[in-house]
Amino acid sequence: METKNLLISLCLTLIMLTLFAQSELISKLKYSNHLDVPKIDLSKFAKGVDSIKTDMKQKLATTLNKASDKMYKVDSLMHSASDCGPSSELVHIDELSFSPDSISVPGNLTVNAKVTLDKDLQAPISATVVMQKMFFGHWINIPCTSDNIGSCFYEDVCQLLPNADQPDNTPCPKELSDLDLPCKCPLQKRIYEVKQLQIQIPKPDVNLPLQGQYQVNAQLTLKEEVIGCVDITFTVVQAKK
Repeated sequence: METKNLLISLCLTLIMLTLFAQSELISKLKYSNHLDVPKIDLSKFAKGVDSIKTDMKQKLATTLNKASDKMYKVDSLMHSASDCGPSSELVHIDELSFSPDSISVPGNLTVNAKVTLDKDLQAPISATVVMQKMFFGHWINIPCTSDNIGSCFYEDVCQLLPNADQPDNTPCPKELSDLDLPCKCPLQKRIYEVKQLQIQIPKPDVNLPLQGQYQVNAQLTLKEEVIGCVDITFTVVQAKK
């Protein structure tokens, strides 16, 4: 609302300055004894516009900084996750849940999940994530940010695994080995299950208010064939201090 008021104020000021310049021109034409076009010094007008632009930039920066300093949380009563793929897919999301009841952003997220692979999966495995936010009754795509949050394309998720470029005999990081999770591809055919997995949620690299309704669709693709799909919906609200 503050940003909207700044824009309205700028428009009104520009209109007033324009009318002032026109009135000065009419006055000089009216009292001039010759037909030469009067010369009007617009330097004051330009300085006024520059001053308004500078003031608006400062106020807009203050507004965005206030937004970036706010804490947010995911409303636990308004989020869900479900497998959106057919039964013939190779990757099945059997279970996916989040906790605690109030998930802070930034903060920690606890995940419980159970995923079944029907066959061994070799690299490259691409992933397409589409994240949308509700704006005035319409879903709008959120672009991919510098920290890979939003609507992003991952050419090969295998390269995101910690031992992707390590020799096969390199031990997996303890965090993954304790959970019996793979640290490089290929991913073996079996059931993967995690309980109470702790994940850090960073503050997205956008200086805008985050509260609102979101929906996410993520698809895994192997050789141009969709092998897995999940839909997630959630609502972000501003945390109370």
